[in-house]
Amino acid sequence: MSRSERYNARDLTYSAAHRTALPELYRRIGHRADACDRDWTEYCHFCWEPLAVYEEVRDRGQDLSDKQTAVTVRLATRARLPAALIAWRTGRPDEVQARMDELHKELRALEAQYPITGFTVRELRPGPGEFESLTPPEHWRRLALLHAEHEIRCTRVPLLERRRLNAARIKALKQGELWSPLEDAG
Repeated sequence: MSRSERYNARDLTYSAAHRTALPELYRRIGHRADACDRDWTEYCHFCWEPLAVYEEVRDRGQDLSDKQTAVTVRLATRARLPAALIAWRTGRPDEVQARMDELHKELRALEAQYPITGFTVRELRPGPGEFESLTPPEHWRRLALLHAEHEIRCTRVPLLERRRLNAARIKALKQGELWSPLEDAG
């Protein structure tokens, strides 16, 4: 990690695209595509070994027990790392926070004016693979397929939902929405 932010502010273009581009695709092929950002990973400066994972949120007096941490906990469990929720506070005056909120809205509006036009992807595990260029539809379809392939094996999908998903997938396959057959594991 660099000692200071390299690009001054976090660009949330990908986050917004994931929330807007995927719903239309998964509505057509019949499944959800959820994601969360990896908030914070502490690691050793010398060997790069991960030490802990954290879910981070600004403490504005909200009920912190409502903060979703299940994915962070599962990731930490699989990696055998400690995990924690970190809620931070500042002594920022209201007028300063109001101005920062205005600037945040301006940044989001500027990001929205220039959507993602392409991706460069390299599989890291298993791998590493080669770098490849993908169009946004190609990238979103890969993510949708990742979710669809998982949901076929997921034992927590209720039976009625599984039937609805399978019917939607069959329709999507017939319409050419998916590029590989999905087998029903149950």
